[in-house]
Parts: sequence; structure tokens; C-alpha cells
Amino acid sequence: PADERLPFELHVRLALGQDADALLGSTLDQFMAARRLVSMTTARQGMSIDASYHASLRGDNHASALVNALNKLDGVQGVELQRRELVED
Repeated sequence: PADERLPFELHVRLALGQDADALLGSTLDQFMAARRLVSMTTARQGMSIDASYHASLRGDNHASALVNALNKLDGVQGVELQRRELVED
């Protein structure tokens, strides 16, 4: 039920050795009303870290601004934001 309030899924690929919270935290706080880290995995044969969040944005117009802001951060290699498909029982 709590995840229903987090309609977006955000995937951010970081360079190896980056601290996701330290690098992304202030930008995510600026554009997101709420977020929950759901996974951290290695990618590109261990050369990158993928962080995935369930999130809600502060406003409808914040999606492109969030992606642009994250892409400008040194250490961010890729960003994907998509609307989650919520399954009802």
C-alpha cells in the first residue's frame, strides 16, 4: 500500500566507488516528495553501480528536470525514469 504513493521507478547508473546517497541525495530531495531505495546492483562487469528507487515527484513538470539534473552530476553514467505499473490484487 505504501508503494502506491510512489508511482515512479528511477534507475541511476553510477561510476564504481561513488556513494549513491552522498552523490544523489540533495538532487533527489529537490525534485522528489518521497523515495525508497529498492535495489543496488553492479553493472558492466562490476565497473558501475545501479541504484533503483520507487519515488514520487514534487510536481508533474519535475520529470525532465530531475533527469537533466542527475545527468549533470559528475559520476552519474545514466538515468532512467519511468512510471511504475501498479498491480491490484
